[in-house]
Amino acid sequence: MGSLQIRLFGGLELSAEGTRLPLPASRRAQALLAYLVLNPGPCRRAKVIGELFPESSEKRGRKQLSQELWKLNSLLDSHLPEGQLILQRSETVELSPSARVWIDTAEFDRAYRAWQQAKPGSPEEFAALEAAASLYTGELLAGFYDDWLLSAQASARDLALQVFDRLVELLTARGEYVSALGWARRLIDLDPLTEASHRRLIRVELLLGRPTRALKALEQCRELLELELDTPLSAATEALREDIERVRADRSPPPLPRSDERHHRMVGRDGERSVLSEALDSLIEGSPCVVLLTGTSGMGRTSLVESLALDARWRGVTLAAATCRAGADAPLQPLLEAARTIVTPLPAWQLENRLDHDQLLLLEPFIPHLNAGGDSRSPAAPESELTAALSALFECLAEGRPLMVVIDDFHLADPASRRLVLDLARLAAGGRLGLLVSCEEGAARTDTDLWNCLRRIDRLTGSRRVELGPLGRPEIARLVAITPGIPSDDGLADRIAELTGGNPRQILRLLSRLSETEGAPGPDLEVLALEMGIPERLLSRVEGLSSRARQVLRVLAVAGSPIPVTTLDQLAPGGATEAAETISAITDLLDRQIIVEDRGHLSVTSRLLARSFADSLDPAELAQVHSQVAELLEASGAPPKVVAGHLTLAGEPVAAWERWHRALSEAVAEGHPTVVHDIAPALLSSDDIGKVPADLAARTLLVAHQAAEIVGDVQLQSALVERAAELGPLSEAVDVDRSARLIRTLGHRAAWAEAEAEAARALERLDPRAVPGAEAEIHLALGTTRALAARLGPAFEALGRAVQSAVDSMTRARAYAAMANSAWLTSMVDEEGPALITQLLETSGERLAPHLRIEFNRALAVTRFRGGDSALSPVHMDRAVELAERIGALPAASATRAARATGLLITGRLGEALMDLTESAELVAQLPARRQTAEVQLSLASAAAQTIGDIDLVDHHGRAAFNYFESTDNPAWAAMALDPLITIALWTDELDEATARMERQAELWSEAGIGPMPDFMTITRSRLPAHHGDFERALDEISGCSPRPVGYRVRVELYRARLLFAAGRIEEAAETVERISDSLAHGLLLPELYHLKGLLHRHRGDRNSWRQAWDHGYRILSLSLQPLDPDVILDAGPPWSLELLAHHREHRSVSVVARLRAATSTTGPTPEGDFIDVDWTVAHSGDLLFPEGPERRRQRILRLVEEARGAGAVPSTTDLAIALGSSTATIKRDLAHLRERGHLVDTHGMEPRRPPESQ
Repeated sequence: MGSLQIRLFGGLELSAEGTRLPLPASRRAQALLAYLVLNPGPCRRAKVIGELFPESSEKRGRKQLSQELWKLNSLLDSHLPEGQLILQRSETVELSPSARVWIDTAEFDRAYRAWQQAKPGSPEEFAALEAAASLYTGELLAGFYDDWLLSAQASARDLALQVFDRLVELLTARGEYVSALGWARRLIDLDPLTEASHRRLIRVELLLGRPTRALKALEQCRELLELELDTPLSAATEALREDIERVRADRSPPPLPRSDERHHRMVGRDGERSVLSEALDSLIEGSPCVVLLTGTSGMGRTSLVESLALDARWRGVTLAAATCRAGADAPLQPLLEAARTIVTPLPAWQLENRLDHDQLLLLEPFIPHLNAGGDSRSPAAPESELTAALSALFECLAEGRPLMVVIDDFHLADPASRRLVLDLARLAAGGRLGLLVSCEEGAARTDTDLWNCLRRIDRLTGSRRVELGPLGRPEIARLVAITPGIPSDDGLADRIAELTGGNPRQILRLLSRLSETEGAPGPDLEVLALEMGIPERLLSRVEGLSSRARQVLRVLAVAGSPIPVTTLDQLAPGGATEAAETISAITDLLDRQIIVEDRGHLSVTSRLLARSFADSLDPAELAQVHSQVAELLEASGAPPKVVAGHLTLAGEPVAAWERWHRALSEAVAEGHPTVVHDIAPALLSSDDIGKVPADLAARTLLVAHQAAEIVGDVQLQSALVERAAELGPLSEAVDVDRSARLIRTLGHRAAWAEAEAEAARALERLDPRAVPGAEAEIHLALGTTRALAARLGPAFEALGRAVQSAVDSMTRARAYAAMANSAWLTSMVDEEGPALITQLLETSGERLAPHLRIEFNRALAVTRFRGGDSALSPVHMDRAVELAERIGALPAASATRAARATGLLITGRLGEALMDLTESAELVAQLPARRQTAEVQLSLASAAAQTIGDIDLVDHHGRAAFNYFESTDNPAWAAMALDPLITIALWTDELDEATARMERQAELWSEAGIGPMPDFMTITRSRLPAHHGDFERALDEISGCSPRPVGYRVRVELYRARLLFAAGRIEEAAETVERISDSLAHGLLLPELYHLKGLLHRHRGDRNSWRQAWDHGYRILSLSLQPLDPDVILDAGPPWSLELLAHHREHRSVSVVARLRAATSTTGPTPEGDFIDVDWTVAHSGDLLFPEGPERRRQRILRLVEEARGAGAVPSTTDLAIALGSSTATIKRDLAHLRERGHLVDTHGMEPRRPPESQ
């Protein structure tokens, strides 16, 4: 079952790993998910919009569809580790075919098709029907009434009717009347106006010996038809009245249907059937009846039990059959199931008068028809009491008519069931009931309790033992003769006996296959038997082969994969004569159809034939062949890991580990690190590691660790480095490498203290003179680990030492790259680092290992970007992303995408940045390491907080990142994760929450001990006094902020200009704007800059310049959002972006314009067409520089309402939200607050009440 389950029958339901999930909040999102489930494959967006959003225009429908798709993926993608649930393309959407999702409608369709394809009356048909019926738990999407759904509901209902009807028919034929009754009632509930369904229910009631209920069902059918259809009962239904009267007259059970088992299944078992028949006679006469039936798997024990069941029913004996299964959910489960099958309503009524009340209370939860007349006891009652109650139940049932209890596969029974069977055996020995116990022969040899139990049963009075052995040739010949479709062949029975060993199950399977193939018992009989999994005793084809042919066959059988013909020439190193013998041997094998040739490669015809032949070799010969195969495969260019596998089996562990080391080294160097997942299991489970030089084993494990680190498998890294730590003394160089990798692994596991301790031990014991560069490797690993913990000061100290102690340019470049890729809180730019990295990239080119090229390109981009050179950084970032994704380095790919998104944000490509972050989150979700996911979630939350203002997105990803970093003792990262959460608290006026988060942020940053807070945190914290109108204090708090990266520095200056404008220091604000305009030629900051320029022009009264600035800002904002729709930020974007969008014609509706016009008494210029007069907007929203404090905003609400009432208009909540640049939710809270305080009353609309002068 998939990790996510979607159920549509009975209503929409979502669950994951047994836990029910909340449904999407909107009804449209639920309908959209259901629509995609019911319409697999690509669905055109236009059609989906027409079906689900018929009232919307195409543009509005596309926006709504995009929003609902975002909500669905955000809700459900976390439960799909392999990727997105919904794939979105420009014109189509669909459920991802690769997503592991279990869907009940798909399972229902699959079960329905299996039923249609199954042979009537076969077990496969019954299993398919049961599966389909259990899935249809109610109407498809009950509670949904969309037009597009009607045909699907009708179709599902029709299919369910067919399934229920056929299931009732089969259950009735099998004698399972209680089960048939339940499905017959379901059938009527589904289709109450079909007489045939009612007739099935009436017949089942009759078969249960309940004529009164059958008559009641018939009368209900008559009344329903007369009331709803005004028609009388049909003749077929009326005829059932006679059957009801006949059953009333004779309450004896009706005859059971004959079994449809083929008569040849019991060929050769006449003696055994005779013993069972005698046992039934004894039971009917009241004599002891205990039978112990044993035999190996496939000998026909189950078939013999089924034969006994048929005879018992026809002789009036009630049969309670139980099959034991391994791993039963609860004790006594098989015998409880047997009791449920025979306790129909009539016996239940009898038991209620015979059993003790306590026993009834105990059994009532397990047996539906029992009614103790009070509260039942808990199913968790003591086993001893439940065992005694069940024993009494079977004894009471045996008093009315003979009862035979049959226990199949007794060797799988739980202890409680075994004790109950012993009790029943004692009753059977006294003639109270009959007992047959079927057990697999040999199972008791290893199970002492089972052995003692069987011995006690065998010693009881009247006990009979039946042992089933293999069939002989006469019985097999008879089976061949009576099987249709197989021509007469005197030798066929002998060959079948040799192949099957007389096992009846295998004989019947083989005969069935031969019958299906219209009987071709010639030379392919053995191949057919092997393909069916039948053990082959004699491989006649192999007999008579020459020694050279057997040598070729040994090699091909052991290889397990095709080998080039030319490579096999090495089997004949002696010259032309031996080469000719090899060619002749290959020809002979091809003629015998033992091997096959495909495009110059040879392989054995059947995999099972190859395995059978290889198993026939003695261990010494098999090891020799494996060595030979390894040599041939290596010569043919096979992967080293394949060669190593054969060398291991050949008993050459040193050679095998050398090949593994070579395979992993090549994989890392050539960009195929995912190979580690194929090789690592063999390294970790190898029992030969003690026979391999410690240095070789350690080097192999450590290069595997390097590959695991590239692909981001932290769990595998830990396992590999721990295995390497178990090795004995190592050379200095290998020991240093092991320590460095252990430090890295401890860092990925957030075990900071252990990493520091290991680094200290390594530095203490190493000798720099013995291993040049060893000190640099330890410091490099330590610095990288400290950077993960956000301890940048100590990290840069360690990385600096790595640079100083490095003995080669590659190590220095790696240290510089680690500095650059970790410097997210510093503006450090080193001149030597970029130059060295650039030189290595230019001189080494493709010869440089891919993971190093990724690291170097990313470092170069980050360094140059922070130094102000944003033109080159996208080129290097693009190279790093493309290469990381191509080689499967998911951590590098996700981290590089997140870093590239930062550059895209600053350069104004907002839409592409958000797509990068989303894809980064999808990539990192595939990793077992949670840390990378948290880092990307933090980047996504921060980007959303700075740009689109999606509160839900920021809250979801920000909280997830904060919770992870706080739980892993990483205070610096946790403090950074609080930054976007503080931002949204300020947006939503949750000032107490914002203050609390700031205090917690300060505690975490102090705990981290890194130093002063970074600029971006300081800016966020300064928004609180600005929120309260204390702009001077906000200016003081950011006075020390001057980051070196150009984009960040301009952002701080722009923010300072806004504060100056808000504080009334207009000239200083204008000077700051002019200063930063010269250095800001592009980027996301431009729209915000033009918005501020417009406000300055407005303040000076320059209307044309003001409007031009806002128009230009809108165009840049729209371009930066591509390929997203600008409407994505209309609901919750920053105030300046809302003003720019509302300023543009495309984002204003006529109805909103009319309300705004009525609500204002402005005498400004005449609005253009049907759009908002920009003068009005500015007159009432000129203060929208920051999210303002609640008191100040509420005063403005009162002023707006008063002006609107003066103009004879009533402004709506939406009008006020647009005018004030706030969300409708915030305005609603403010209105409620004003009403509670008596400042606002509702008449026909909103009317302000002037507070007293004292207020």
